Order: sequence, then structure tokens, then C-alpha cells
Amino acid sequence: MKSIKIGCQPPWYDDELKEMKKKLDKARKKSVKFENNIQLKNEFLDLEKLYRELVESKMSEYFSAELSSEVISKKFYKYVKSLSGSTRIPDVVYSDVKSTTKN
Repeated sequence: MKSIKIGCQPPWYDDELKEMKKKLDKARKKSVKFENNIQLKNEFLDLEKLYRELVESKMSEYFSAELSSEVISKKFYKYVKSLSGSTRIPDVVYSDVKSTTKN
């Protein structure tokens, strides 16, 4: 069977995530096929949680390496735009600034 690649993968999606996704898909198929088996269902849910955590970790590592705390690059907004469909880039970006108000 030939797999078809649809769209482009995020830059943090690497071979480790591909392998984890394959394991997750196999576990999902088994849990659906044997729906009364609680152990298979739990294994699938555990793998799903691990996969989500790994994706978040890889994404976080990628953005922390790509972006400094002082400058948010055009590349970041290009990615945000691709997710949200928004075309507006803000005029001012505040980074790690806490506002204080006096009453």
C-alpha cells in the first residue's frame, strides 16, 4: 500500500513523531477491532496522551530555538496566520511585560 502525503508537515514533525503516530494508529485499530478489551483501550489512550505530549514538547523546543524573547520573527506570524487564516499582524508586540495599574 502506498501512502500519500497530504500538505506539508510542521517543521518540528520529525521521524520520532512519525513512529509514535504509527504506533498510535495501530493501537487505535486494535482498540476499535476489539472494542470490549479494556486493556487495549487503555493502551491506546496512554499512547494518545504520550503522542500529544511529545508533539507539544517538539513544538515548544522548535519555537524556543527559533524565537528569541525580544524579537518575534515574521516566520512565527506566518505560522500563526496559517493556523488561524488571519492576515493581520499586530503593530506592537509585548513580550514578558506585566502591566501594573495604580488605583
